[in-house]
Amino acid sequence: MPPGVRLFLFFAALAGSNCATTRTSEDKGPVTVRYPSKRTDLQQLSKAFSKFSVVDTNSLYTITLCADVPYNKNPRKVLYRKQPGHVFLVLEQVLDGSDTISHAFGFYPVRPASVMLFKNVRGEIRNNQGREYDTEMRLPVSASVFFALLDSSVILGMHKYNLNRYNCYDYGVQLFNMVAESHPLQIQYVKFPFIWGRGGSPTGLYRQFKLLKESDSFWSAHVRFGSFKAPQTRGSEIKH
Repeated sequence: MPPGVRLFLFFAALAGSNCATTRTSEDKGPVTVRYPSKRTDLQQLSKAFSKFSVVDTNSLYTITLCADVPYNKNPRKVLYRKQPGHVFLVLEQVLDGSDTISHAFGFYPVRPASVMLFKNVRGEIRNNQGREYDTEMRLPVSASVFFALLDSSVILGMHKYNLNRYNCYDYGVQLFNMVAESHPLQIQYVKFPFIWGRGGSPTGLYRQFKLLKESDSFWSAHVRFGSFKAPQTRGSEIKH
């Protein structure tokens, strides 16, 4: 298990009062994740993750980091019609027999307007199924890393939302970097004024992907640009 994953699982024992159990792998057994009692969004995320099956030992696993820029005709534009775009993740398990379990999700402020008034505000995880986006970076992962990543997704969702230091970009990239191994993405923080599009934003991630696609031989094969749509949450029909 990567050191970053172990670290976050350690901090999980220090947070909250309610518990959710997420499967990690057949040989590792369940890991207990703790979260604040009123965080129903984390409970829903944990419930969605429970659909991923550890029974199928021939499964293939992937993590996809997605960026939806606010204005498709000009990816450099940070705001369009008061919308900043979004960065989110898609986790998928392709079972032996081609059935797929998937979940798309991202980090948001509970009250978007509050980010302009306060430094740290309440955040929440929302389902991003069916969301359209413009670029993606996808990696295959092992089963053990994939199931550890599910727990880390819940743990990192406990963060306060901070427009400059911990927004949807930071949440997504930090989780993605847990499986990027020797090729982590450089986390860039928002540089104001925000409308310039510098740093950690969907537009900033689009720019990062474009640079990596053109200059990095490792990442060029994993980055795609186009018109995509996040999969619908699937797996309720799968029996564990």
